Amino acid sequence: MKTQNINLTEGSVALAIVRFSVPILLSNLLQQLYNTIDSAVLGWFAGPEALAAVGSCGALINMLIGFFLGLATGTGVLFAMHYGAGDFRGLKKLVDNAMLLAVAAAVIITAVGIGFSVPLLRMMDTPEEIMAPSLEYLRIFLAGTLVNMIYNVGAGIIRAEGDSVRPLIYLAIGGLTNLVLDVLMVAFLGMGVAGTAIATVAAQAVTAALVLYRLCRLDGEYAFKPLRMEPDRLVMWDILRVSVPCGLQSAMYNISNLLVQVKINAFGTIAMAGTTAYGKLDAFV
Repeated sequence: MKTQNINLTEGSVALAIVRFSVPILLSNLLQQLYNTIDSAVLGWFAGPEALAAVGSCGALINMLIGFFLGLATGTGVLFAMHYGAGDFRGLKKLVDNAMLLAVAAAVIITAVGIGFSVPLLRMMDTPEEIMAPSLEYLRIFLAGTLVNMIYNVGAGIIRAEGDSVRPLIYLAIGGLTNLVLDVLMVAFLGMGVAGTAIATVAAQAVTAALVLYRLCRLDGEYAFKPLRMEPDRLVMWDILRVSVPCGLQSAMYNISNLLVQVKINAFGTIAMAGTTAYGKLDAFV
């Protein structure tokens, strides 16, 4: 697959920004589209209780994704700085340590999230009749934290190299995978909430595999080599120094949504299902 990296230091800057930004915009819309398809398939084939169960986890999941994107943003910023300076040795260390941090963060988030999933859902006033499917969905999603983290961090690195098209293509492949598995597991196998969660994690695994493949084929000495990684505490600190504020900024917005979700949960299953359906449409805006 041939794509052309965009260089903002040559030619028309305005045109380059548009060419670079449009695939990112389309990626965001595509991601919202297949999240909406998840909800639509659940609503059609599993009923409002299943939709409400997914909605009860939505604010928690969005808060976690905010941290993923923070790490990805911080890594992308540092990668672009090293890339622009021609520091390919520094790029190699950055890619290695970003992936090590992604794995470490995923393990911690998965362990803590699964361990405290019941108290978290109770804290959110999740109705008892949908506690079991909410718990099932949240735990399956958390089990896929690693692949989610790898995709976001890896896609951030690829975009920082000037290529915003490949992540869009990978996301399109993941979206199609998610759609097919959603229909198969929910409509035909009757797996309900668990089927949707498994389909989502499987689709994320596909996109993560594609991102890893691309990272291993990056030009120059900074290509990712899993068996030859170079841990470096100073590089890890640089990544965290830039990434953590980005993650916290995103989390602040999602914490407010979390508090709103707690109040919505108090109105019961139907209100939760309706809000979940609306929320998917609102995300497009």
